[in-house]
Amino acid sequence: MLTYSGLEQIIFAALPLEDSDRADWKVWIAFLGYSIGREHLIQQHQKHYECIRQILYQKLAGLQAAKLIRANLDLTLEANALIALVDGISTGSRDLP
Repeated sequence: MLTYSGLEQIIFAALPLEDSDRADWKVWIAFLGYSIGREHLIQQHQKHYECIRQILYQKLAGLQAAKLIRANLDLTLEANALIALVDGISTGSRDLP
């Protein structure tokens, strides 16, 4: 039986809940700053987010097919919103730089 747990696991895995997670986010933020003006790094960043977006989309599509979420949701928009939520919480964490 399909549940929300797969989606929850993805979201919780991305959040800086542990010290090692916060360290990873510090590195990610440094990478983002360093990538400015470096096209190959910007492309790597975009590829990373597209992969995440596809995974979230697939999880949401499964939930939609199981009628656990509304049928009329724009799944791309919802996946982007989840990415923005995680990024906002993570980069805004008071424990980061």
